[in-house]
Amino acid sequence: MRPSPALICIALTLTSLAATAAGDNRVQADVFGFSQFTGEQLDAPPPNETDDFDLGFDRVRIGGKLGVGAAFAGFQLDFNAEPTRDRRTGSLPNVVQDLYAGWNFNRQHSVKIGQFKTPIGMDFNLPGRGLDITKRGLETALVLQRDLGLMFSGRNLAGGLGYDVGIFNPAGRSGAVFGVDGDPFDQEGEDFAAAGRLHYDPSEALHFEAAYGTSRDAGGNDASDDYQVFDLAGRYRHGPFTFKGEYINGQNVRGVSNRDQKVYYVHGGWFLLPKLEAVIRHYDGETNAPTGNTDLRNTSLRLQINYVDAGGDARNFTGVGGFRGDALLVQLQLSGDLRLYPR
Repeated sequence: MRPSPALICIALTLTSLAATAAGDNRVQADVFGFSQFTGEQLDAPPPNETDDFDLGFDRVRIGGKLGVGAAFAGFQLDFNAEPTRDRRTGSLPNVVQDLYAGWNFNRQHSVKIGQFKTPIGMDFNLPGRGLDITKRGLETALVLQRDLGLMFSGRNLAGGLGYDVGIFNPAGRSGAVFGVDGDPFDQEGEDFAAAGRLHYDPSEALHFEAAYGTSRDAGGNDASDDYQVFDLAGRYRHGPFTFKGEYINGQNVRGVSNRDQKVYYVHGGWFLLPKLEAVIRHYDGETNAPTGNTDLRNTSLRLQINYVDAGGDARNFTGVGGFRGDALLVQLQLSGDLRLYPR
């Protein structure tokens, strides 16, 4: 299952031709771009302790979506994903976030092929320009991230049910797979990842989801264990208030037997004005490893400025992801959309 941009381009062409042949050539196009300029003051753990204030970019992205009848396609590029020309196992070069094509069988069921977000993580599947806090949180390191694969989806089924189920390349972009000492491209064609998610939306105010995923031989060789991840999340909105919670449990992190990590967060948001929201989110993470157990707590307070208070073992936390020291984050986001409906 080796990544092939040519294969994806062929899929884009075939789905568009199929829609035209079926006599449905309605075209819809959406082009967007956004950049996030960020100021950061991080209380970093040893050996790189610093309280310097740094300016930079989190994301510099452009993208677009195209619909031709029942066919659809999309792409998203991030020019801040350094180094842009390199790539992780199982995925396209780092600059490419999304590149996919798909087909809507009807208003409820669809299929998608290419590189896109795997269906693990309620908060992870929010777009980067629509986050509740300035940085993605502690649970992000445990999801399967973006990957190349094939996924079937369903929405608005009986009683508000929905699903996503897919098979993918090894999840090389995930912080819980392969580790930091190497990137074993020889795993391509040998191993795979799989993920599935169930949705339940009994009303517009309520949303629940549960997901499970795995990436085989997560340490990069046949002797390592399969990484497994389970996620449970919910959201409730009422007037200006939003409440969220999510729990994620990763087992055999980076292919190490019995190296497990679990994270949960609770979230409250209150729109003081239509464009101004006060947010508080508390993360609690715990890692159980052969070398010992540690925990990490991050609490984010946001009202245009995001302050993160790091607690628990913090500097000595042996898990993946999260802030190991206190952080002050300021972000300016510039965003634009252009929607085209030629026919």
